[in-house]
Order: sequence, then C-alpha cells, then structure tokens
Amino acid sequence: MRRLENAVERCVKERGAIDYVTQVVPAIRSRKPPTCITAPVQPETFDSYMWALFVFKTVIEIDTLGLYNTLKAKLPHFIKSAKKNPKIGRSISTGGSIIFVSATFHYTGVALQAHAATASAGVDAISGNLLQQLNMVFEESHLT
Repeated sequence: MRRLENAVERCVKERGAIDYVTQVVPAIRSRKPPTCITAPVQPETFDSYMWALFVFKTVIEIDTLGLYNTLKAKLPHFIKSAKKNPKIGRSISTGGSIIFVSATFHYTGVALQAHAATASAGVDAISGNLLQQLNMVFEESHLT
C-alpha cells in the first residue's frame, strides 16, 4: 500500500492533480483451471481444493482489494481536483471521472468462475457504495 501511495504522490507532484480513477478487473489466466467449488473435499482431491482456494483468494486480492487500495490512495487527490474543476454546463473540465470495468456474469453465474464472479460482485458493490459516499462529499444527486 505504501508503494501505491508513493506512486500517487509522485503523480500529483509531477502532473499537478488526479482527474481520473480507473480500475479494470483482470481475468486470471492459468494453465490449470479452477475446480468446482462444490466438490467434496476428500484426500484424493485435496490438491485440487487447495488450488481452487488459492485461485479464489488471489483473484479477490487482485481485483477487489486492489480496487480498494487504489481508491484509498487516489480519492483524496481526486476529490480535491474535482472540487477545484467542477463540470458545469458545457465546460471542458471533466469534474473528475471514475471508471470501473468488470465482468457481469456474477448476475447469472458461470461454471467454474465463482472466483471471478465474486470479485466482480465486490467491484460492483464498492462502486455503488462509493457513488453514495461521493454524493455526500459533493452534495449532488446527479452523480452516476
């Protein structure tokens, strides 16, 4: 987290502000696919269970916790910049933009993708809660 905060501070120092926050939820690629999370844990399947647990935890750490850490480091600078440069009418100012990109299959489910679906649901939850918190910060109801 400290390295991320240092990078954000350097960006603000060199560029003056943070006007955009983006986060793309990556898909994990592996030679060995995740296993079914509903499979019973038996001695002969222990290795596949441990692999599935590893993949699940890793994806949550990268996607959901990575997003949280990114926001934690960037938001104070982003809010300061957005308040200084509000988007009013047809002005060229961005007023600040936050863009999250994630998968949507957590709404319906996809076999063997519980790890990625859970991470995407976490990203959606963070974005919805962040919207409500930013509405309070800016006292505006038109944020989307």
